[in-house]
Amino acid sequence: ISKSLIQSVTNVSIGFRVISDHAAVTLLMLLNEEFPAPPRWRLNAFLLQDKSFLQKLMVDIRDFLCFNEETASSKAILWDALKAFTRGKLLSRASFLKKQRTEQITNLEKERKPLEQQFATSPTDSLAKTLEQKKYALSILLSRKAEYALFYTHQHYFQQGECAFCLLAHRLRRCQMPQITGIRSATGSLVTAPKEICATFADFFNHLYSSESLEVEQFFSGQRLPTLNSADKEMLDSPIS
Repeated sequence: ISKSLIQSVTNVSIGFRVISDHAAVTLLMLLNEEFPAPPRWRLNAFLLQDKSFLQKLMVDIRDFLCFNEETASSKAILWDALKAFTRGKLLSRASFLKKQRTEQITNLEKERKPLEQQFATSPTDSLAKTLEQKKYALSILLSRKAEYALFYTHQHYFQQGECAFCLLAHRLRRCQMPQITGIRSATGSLVTAPKEICATFADFFNHLYSSESLEVEQFFSGQRLPTLNSADKEMLDSPIS
């Protein structure tokens, strides 16, 4: 995990072994308004691989043009309306698939957990076969989810173009910058939030320089420094001839 996100971690837990012998590690984070906004919407290319949905989408586009092409005031307005209509259809389909996949994953995890506990106490061949089927089905769903995540990451960071890899290089340089993840405050408590770290530094330097100023004033207050009398002041202020 990045050092800049340590203060946002609320909980860490180790899950069950689903796909392999390695257990999943769940990390919960509480993000605040200091983090950048999510990126703009992009077309999910995986939706276009579904031929049945693609055919239905083409029918919907033809119907949209049939009902709106003659009534639109201009081609630009028709084009903007068509883009919004198509985007709505794609978002609706993506939301439906995500909800369906989430329900399937949740149900498989609920079914797998008691089977895994039962197999640990009284293992049988039929129970092992059923458990492997549940794990395989869950593995397929998680693999598809990871495949889309990798595709999106590839598109976001490694897309070829005029400024290829610029964003990745910028992120790597930022990661290499030294970061302070936590300090001790004046009370001795550990501070990890960025705002609290800045406030602690500000309090420290304010106290540091204010104490130095006070010590300097106390030092000079006890010293007898020479002063000019009125005659010397008038001589220094007189014009040079």
